Amino acid sequence: MNMSHDYNEVIEHIAESDGAEEHLSVRLIGWRWEEVKYNLTVMGFVLVSGLAKLGFHRAHFLSSKVPESCLLILLGAVFGVLIYAFSNHECSGHLSCMGESQLVFPKFTSDLFFLYLLPPIILEAAYCLHNKHFFDNIRAILFFA
Repeated sequence: MNMSHDYNEVIEHIAESDGAEEHLSVRLIGWRWEEVKYNLTVMGFVLVSGLAKLGFHRAHFLSSKVPESCLLILLGAVFGVLIYAFSNHECSGHLSCMGESQLVFPKFTSDLFFLYLLPPIILEAAYCLHNKHFFDNIRAILFFA
């Protein structure tokens, strides 16, 4: 069955060439990419990030030389470039889309960074900090706090 038909068209009648026999068919599965592409993009990013973290911890030659946060920042940059490259016709940050209501993704502001993006980075860094490194640098931590 051709998937390009409208999803709301569930039952369609197909007449045979002689017109004497009529078949009834029902579409069970449909793909509405326009409605799910942003959710699948975010879900794909989270899935690939999780797999990258697992692979990072398995590859000891890489994890001993490069911090995990660098891997995730590079992965986020790659996903950002892919989203920007494949969304030419949409309002994903182009200058032609100046209205807030037309943007597909949220506008990058200081509130977005400090309230939603920075806390998980700080919490992950604090969680992975060993006590010895913390107490070795306690003076600098208290000075900047």
